[in-house]
Amino acid sequence: MKSIFKNRVWLVLTLLFCLSPAFAVDYKDFIHATPTSDFIDNGDGTVTHKITGLTWMRCSMGQTWTGSSCSGNVTKYKLDKAMALTLKGDWRLPNIDELLSIVEKENQKPTINTTIFPDTPIYGFWSSSPSYIDPYNGAWLVSFSDGYSGFGGSYDYAVRLVRGGQWTSSFLEKENNEIAQEMYLAAGKSEREGSSTQAKETYEMIISRFPDSVYAVKANDQLLQINRVTGMESSARESDYNSKRRAYDACKIEMDSCYASGRRDGCYRDCDRLL
Repeated sequence: MKSIFKNRVWLVLTLLFCLSPAFAVDYKDFIHATPTSDFIDNGDGTVTHKITGLTWMRCSMGQTWTGSSCSGNVTKYKLDKAMALTLKGDWRLPNIDELLSIVEKENQKPTINTTIFPDTPIYGFWSSSPSYIDPYNGAWLVSFSDGYSGFGGSYDYAVRLVRGGQWTSSFLEKENNEIAQEMYLAAGKSEREGSSTQAKETYEMIISRFPDSVYAVKANDQLLQINRVTGMESSARESDYNSKRRAYDACKIEMDSCYASGRRDGCYRDCDRLL
């Protein structure tokens, strides 16, 4: 998958360290057209997607189904409010794969089948999938304006509810794996350039953000190696300091003894040079 950014590695790290509120990703390689024939109209303002088995509300939250269209103003929510939305009948916030499954790449503004989902605003819509940038305060979203997914943080976005068993595709797994790989390579570059502290921070972030990735295992191995090397270097520095300190203490004792004997000449020693 190609990123819309020219230098994605450093962008990813910048976003991770700065906790940026949004990150756009071109997901068109991961979505499929949604012809009207793929949906069953349940006659109650909901449709069932034959491909995924999921049942969707035809209207966004805040709108009302009239029998042929959606009326009223769409309600936007902050993430915590969106995550808390539940209705009778097991309605819930969709995960990112589920939300992407209803994107219609042949349409623009909105990028959705408007026969099935009429009056859809060109807003971003929340998913329940946490973002790797800030999993505690952010989540993936899909913009039905231009066909991009991304990360939402403290902003308000629209909601479309779904029900049925959780459905997943390869989108999120592939996306996270690519990002984890790029971070791993960037951490290795930091190591080679002598910045072990930055490398450690990046390896730790990979383990924290992508615990199920193969790169989390690799990052852990690299952390152990860095800690071993750092430990040996620390031990060597401590040994060297202790040796110098003993020489310094001996020098001071010799100088003090000389002065204590009543001598005035030849007692001074430049002990500080030994440290």
